Amino acid sequence: MRLGTADSRQSDLVSDRRLTVWELTRHLIQALESEGEQGAVVILRKLGVGMGESARDLAYRLYATCDRMKWAKEALAYNSLIISWTEIARLMHAADRKREAQRFITGDEKIMIHLQMQKYDNRYLQIQNKRNEV
Repeated sequence: MRLGTADSRQSDLVSDRRLTVWELTRHLIQALESEGEQGAVVILRKLGVGMGESARDLAYRLYATCDRMKWAKEALAYNSLIISWTEIARLMHAADRKREAQRFITGDEKIMIHLQMQKYDNRYLQIQNKRNEV
């Protein structure tokens, strides 16, 4: 149950098909300690929220066990992940909304929006011209 240290395989997390929830939990705690909530968000963005929820659930269980065993240092690490989870989730959702907004107005879609606006502007001018003629 001891926390130990997560190795520096964060770049391999996505490609590791044998990644366990335990390992992910360790990586999230390490990222939280070294980079704050944003570091944990980077990891969760790679692996998905579903696996992150499992890591949070495991952190709850491990915290309870460490607390019972009087392993204060480990309990603190798991508790920090639990306490930070609300902010981590908020940052995830904020980044998703921002990315979705940026995706909507980039590339071909930006051109399409511009063309649609021109079309509506032209239609508006036609209606105004007809009203002025009457």
